[in-house]
Amino acid sequence: MDEYIVVDLEMTGLQVKSDKIIEIGAVHVRGAEIVDTLHVMVNPKRRLTDKIKELTGITQEEVDAGISEKEALKQWIAFSKGLAIVGHNVSFDYSFLKQLSINENHPIEHCCADTLKIARICLPRLNSRSLDALCGYYGIELKKHHRALEDALATYEIYDKMKKEFGKTNHEVFEAKPMAIRLKKVQTITSSQVEQITRLSKKLHKDPPVKLREMTRADATRLVEKLIQQDRQEGL
Repeated sequence: MDEYIVVDLEMTGLQVKSDKIIEIGAVHVRGAEIVDTLHVMVNPKRRLTDKIKELTGITQEEVDAGISEKEALKQWIAFSKGLAIVGHNVSFDYSFLKQLSINENHPIEHCCADTLKIARICLPRLNSRSLDALCGYYGIELKKHHRALEDALATYEIYDKMKKEFGKTNHEVFEAKPMAIRLKKVQTITSSQVEQITRLSKKLHKDPPVKLREMTRADATRLVEKLIQQDRQEGL
């Protein structure tokens, strides 16, 4: 694999259908050399949790000043050019990119290679194969762990070092392969659903969900049905 993109993302959480990308870091590699990089902050249009701010060091001000999801996808497509992508636990990051592309009606497809899976095969005796642990094993400096571009650069170095060490004997594990990830477009909660949930919650003397406006339309429908059922039971 002579040319590929190494990618890392930071998100508001772990749920691909409800959480959002807040940072994209990517490295374009050709002939084992970095030829370009991409770094964008993305506005998720929501508040970051204290946990995410502590983990990443990303501030609310940084994401509020970020570009839209639509523009982020546009930049990703222009940068990646449909090339194979490499990532650490790549299915996680790729799922978020793919969900974004589906939501924006511009689905993407990339073949993928996973440094985590490669490390499990080539370095079975390591106690941990986390990005941090592999950087320590190979003597790679990781200054800002959980920042997208820094993690993407570290992943590139790990992939390159493992390929030089094990590529001749385990050539196939370094090749990018299609990744079957089936996702559907996520529709956000409607204003009428927000009003209905708020009204029913008040009637039942409940507080509406804290992240009400971040719910999907399907989850909101289920919650409305649940609240209506509770209201009926109280009326019996």
